[in-house]
Amino acid sequence: MKKEIIRNRYVLLKEIGSGGFATIFLSWDYSLERKVAIKKIHKHFASDSRILEIFRMEALNVAKLQHENILQIYDFIRTVDNVCYIVMEYVDGTDLSKILKIAKEKNIKTISFPSISTGAYRFPVELASKIALKECTNFIKKYNFFEKIVFVCFDDYTFKSYINAYETILSK
Repeated sequence: MKKEIIRNRYVLLKEIGSGGFATIFLSWDYSLERKVAIKKIHKHFASDSRILEIFRMEALNVAKLQHENILQIYDFIRTVDNVCYIVMEYVDGTDLSKILKIAKEKNIKTISFPSISTGAYRFPVELASKIALKECTNFIKKYNFFEKIVFVCFDDYTFKSYINAYETILSK
């Protein structure tokens, strides 16, 4: 990947995620000497003023929020050719889908996760358990691979969160 430099301040280092509207890059902020995540809108949206405004409003609205479970927005950039970027806090970690793919590649048929990590930001365990179980369910449906996936719970609250998430997934 050719290193893209934005405003002589940020450099895009590597892609870490992608979705329907944008790609997220691990980046470096030369000015404040720190890692940041930069969400770059896909080029084909540069001519769609409605999408560009939605992207800008996302940055504006999230930047107004101050909560330990919400990433901080540091900057919003719109270039002359309508490429938009949202510069935000970077949190290091490995996502669940990557762990599942590695297990499949190594032919590991049973996988166990310790009590779900909700990180330094104390992401709500109810939501984290729903996301984790949904990701595992989607992976199993797609690859029909695992014999067992075990989530280890160290307290009743976490256990109940998993049971509720599991029952919600089964009812759909």
